[in-house]
Amino acid sequence: MRFNKKFPFGGKASFDVGLEVLNVFDNINFNHNATPGGGNGTFQVTSAYTDINTTFDPGGRIGQLVLRFNW
Repeated sequence: MRFNKKFPFGGKASFDVGLEVLNVFDNINFNHNATPGGGNGTFQVTSAYTDINTTFDPGGRIGQLVLRFNW
């Protein structure tokens, strides 16, 4: 999801300020059984992804502030 505001000044010049948010609805990243075997648990979802060391997954929602100058 992105929110953006443009501030024009001068002729064609403008300054943009934006906020971008990823995973705004906090969707769950499910783990699935990727081995298509012959059992009852084939392709069954039993858990969600967790980052034990908290090194690669910063959390559910990630946002960034965008500043842009156009001329």
